[in-house]
Amino acid sequence: MILSKKTKRDGFTLFELMIALMVLGGIMALLYPMIQNYRISAELRTTKMALSQLKNAISIYKGDIGEYPNKLQDLVRKPADPKAAAKWVSAYVDESHIDKEELQYRRTPGGKHPYELTHTSEYSEEPISVWQK
Repeated sequence: MILSKKTKRDGFTLFELMIALMVLGGIMALLYPMIQNYRISAELRTTKMALSQLKNAISIYKGDIGEYPNKLQDLVRKPADPKAAAKWVSAYVDESHIDKEELQYRRTPGGKHPYELTHTSEYSEEPISVWQK
């Protein structure tokens, strides 16, 4: 009587593992650009929302004090002028919102708008303005 040896096969072969890794790599290569575009889009929306919140804080400051701030730090610190200091309620924004190198603010009394507030982003060719829709 001839006995045949049966081997029990557990696990995967190297070839099967390589095929599985290639399939996963292909899926990741297809998904990565979509994820990156979504991340950039979310970053730009977040920047526009932050600019909108600063615009609101500047409007409230103008309503309380009677003039636009000369610099963004005026939204955080009480004015030195006693007349303006009497009207100042409290900090209009947190200091962490205005201490960003990418953020630029300047008053433009004779311009189309009373001030310009922009944010430069690595994801946008032009600075993002608070007046953009």
